[in-house]
Amino acid sequence: MKIYLAIVRFLTHPWVGLVFRLIAGTVFIWASGDKILHPQAFLRIAHNYRILPPALEPLFALTLPWVEFLVGLFLVIGLFTEASALLNVGMLVMFLVAIPSALLRHIDINCGCFSTAQSVKVGMDLIYRDILLLIPALLVLFFPSRLLALDRLLAKNKGS
Repeated sequence: MKIYLAIVRFLTHPWVGLVFRLIAGTVFIWASGDKILHPQAFLRIAHNYRILPPALEPLFALTLPWVEFLVGLFLVIGLFTEASALLNVGMLVMFLVAIPSALLRHIDINCGCFSTAQSVKVGMDLIYRDILLLIPALLVLFFPSRLLALDRLLAKNKGS
C-alpha cells in the first residue's frame, strides 16, 4: 500500500506533470512539422494506409498535422490542458490502430510519423514507441499539472 501511495504521490506531483506535459507536447509539435511543410507527401503516405475513403484523405492530410501542432503547443503552454491531453491520447490510439492494421494487411509503407521523406517502415517498433508515448499522454490526461500553465492564469482571471 505504501508503494502505491508513493507512486500516486509521484505521478501527481506538479513538476512531474509538467515534465509529462512538455514531453507529450514537444513530440507532437516535432511530429507535425514535416507534414505541415510537405502536405502532398503526407497525403501520399495517408493514402498508402488504405484506411480512409479516398475523398477524405486530402482533408485528413491537411488537418492532422495542424491538429498535432496545436495539441502539442497547447500542452507545452498548458492551455486547454485536459482537452489537449484527450486529443493527444486519441491520436495516439488512432496511430495504434493504423500501424497494426497496415501490418496485418501486409502493407509495406513509410509510417509518415515524423518525416515524409525518411523511409521509416511500419513495424512493431513503432507500436512499442507509440505505447511509450501514450504513457505521458495518459498521465497528463488523468493528472494534469497547472504548473507554468496558461490554464492556471485563466482560472485566476475568471475568479477575479
